[in-house]
Amino acid sequence: VAHAPPPSRLAQESKHLGPLEALEKIKEGVEAESFIRLHVVQAVGNERGNYEMRIEPQHVDGEYEAPGRAGGCAGEDGDTKP
Repeated sequence: VAHAPPPSRLAQESKHLGPLEALEKIKEGVEAESFIRLHVVQAVGNERGNYEMRIEPQHVDGEYEAPGRAGGCAGEDGDTKP
C-alpha cells in the first residue's frame, strides 16, 4: 500500500482557510508572480567586467500573460491593460 507524502508546510498553514480566503491567496500569488516577471531582470557579467541584461518582450511593453488567463497584467479591478 502506497502512502501519500506528508502535507507541505504551506498546506498545513493554509488548511484553516475557507474557499474565498483560499482564492484570495491564489490571486495574491498570481499577482506576485506577475510583478516579479515584469520588474526583475537578470544580469550576467561579461568578459569586460560589465553586466548585461537579457531584456524580454514583457519588460519592454509592460505586458505579461499569466498562465491560465488571457490578456496582460490585471489591474486592481481585474481588467487587463489595453
